[in-house]
Amino acid sequence: GSTVTGKAEAGLTVAIKDTDGNTIGNVTVGSDGTFSVTLLAAQANGQTLTVTATDTAGNTSAEATTIVPDTTAPAAPTDVTVSDDGATVTGKAEAGSTVTIKDADGNTIGSATVGSDSTFSVTLTTVQTN
Repeated sequence: GSTVTGKAEAGLTVAIKDTDGNTIGNVTVGSDGTFSVTLLAAQANGQTLTVTATDTAGNTSAEATTIVPDTTAPAAPTDVTVSDDGATVTGKAEAGSTVTIKDADGNTIGSATVGSDSTFSVTLTTVQTN
């Protein structure tokens, strides 16, 4: 993500910091109470950013956090195998992603969420042979 938007009291200065505490963007809140900050560099998917607002007297708000959305597709699954009986597909993929198995006609015949250890096992609704 390269832009953070939000609402705060008009005239306050909003600062955005990365996980290391470095200020990566700041802006004065507009008269309508909204702000849009273009960050110095785009941030990584899933990274937590902190946001504070400071008034002209130097009083700073408590931190609010926001998480950079994950907009990158996971890599293709690897080590994919079909069990000898054609009932189960196993393999490895990005933890937390969803693996969907489709037949030759494009019909979904199974899906599963990949575990924290990056492995998955999908029991198929229709056994696949040949």
